[in-house]
Amino acid sequence: MRASRVRIGLSQMPNTTSVALNAQRVLQNIDTLASLGVDMVIYPECMLTGFSAAPQACDEHTLRPHLDRIHALASQRGMGVLLPSVLQDEAGAYFNAGWMMSPMGARYLFMKTGLTHSELRFFSLPAYGLGRVFVHNGVRVGVVMCREVAEPADAYFSRDDVDVVAWPAYWRWGDEMEWGGRESGELGLAAHARAGEWERPLLQVNFSENDAQDTRDAGPNGRSVVVDAHNVMRHQAMATMPTALVVELERRGARWEVVEVREYLLAL
Repeated sequence: MRASRVRIGLSQMPNTTSVALNAQRVLQNIDTLASLGVDMVIYPECMLTGFSAAPQACDEHTLRPHLDRIHALASQRGMGVLLPSVLQDEAGAYFNAGWMMSPMGARYLFMKTGLTHSELRFFSLPAYGLGRVFVHNGVRVGVVMCREVAEPADAYFSRDDVDVVAWPAYWRWGDEMEWGGRESGELGLAAHARAGEWERPLLQVNFSENDAQDTRDAGPNGRSVVVDAHNVMRHQAMATMPTALVVELERRGARWEVVEVREYLLAL
């Protein structure tokens, strides 16, 4: 039976290269969001390992215990989890990747292919395509990663194949961002155009900031965004703050509509 209402959590966390710390924060966050009735949680790009050109060990063998604990807790809470991470293969190549975890036990790998020139210096392109549409509680979630939102609307899925677009990112919004305005920058303008073509809610989750373990002077400052199916920005998260946006969606006819967005400060 398909749900008529769902709650999706967007967890805006600090960017850190400590896999153990990130995993612990995800576990704590799942419990927090479960208490708020969240059905599915989406994390920023490379959340488990941190977004970095020099991640800690991130081969599948090293990451599996963390993934298993996260998946087990999410399954206990009946929650789907979209968890991006750097992944190193047996040949030593690094991929900008992630997993969609179902509370029913399935775990699906996805990999970013729309890499920037700077990302290609340390990330590799996968040799084959992987799924970008996942179903949870009857909601079809399409995934685009950061700058992939600027690619053609049908690059990763057809509009008719998804109900919601999840947009994990590592991106610094301007301090005075107007959705669809020049202040939002090149990527913001591209995202506005894609949201207008998709006519589906667009849910971006960003890092809140870079913490002391990743001292680069550029990068995210938070401000995750919720855009509804009519291409109207419904909420923009607080800058530099660890926060969770809880997005309530309701099925109305053939489309899911954003009913309410609430923001909660996270205790890390």
